Amino acid sequence: TRIRSPWGSIPGYTSVMIGDFNRPEETAWLVGGSADLAAWGAKDFKLNLNYVAGDTPECGTSANPDRDEWDLNLTYTPRQTAVAGLTMRLRLGWVNQQHTCGRNNGVDIADLRFIVNYPLEF
Repeated sequence: TRIRSPWGSIPGYTSVMIGDFNRPEETAWLVGGSADLAAWGAKDFKLNLNYVAGDTPECGTSANPDRDEWDLNLTYTPRQTAVAGLTMRLRLGWVNQQHTCGRNNGVDIADLRFIVNYPLEF
């Protein structure tokens, strides 16, 4: 069956910040974790880290570079009532691509994002 993605992304657990890890004949796995940094004195910060590894055939019609992706999210949500609802997020993603039969390892990718959300009532 074919997965439909009318909004531009695949609804899979290995769909992360940069890649979807859904290429033909690809096998992928993901491990991740989250932490509330209050235990280390940073009461308004949360950290999330994910690692995904994808393996495809090195040669043939489905050949693609194997990919590893690391994603780090640092979220700041201040508890002060003067800025209630404010959330700031720093996201860093890094993809390493390698292993094809033509030794064309692909281009590694780095992605840095800073996102600010604040509700405004009209």
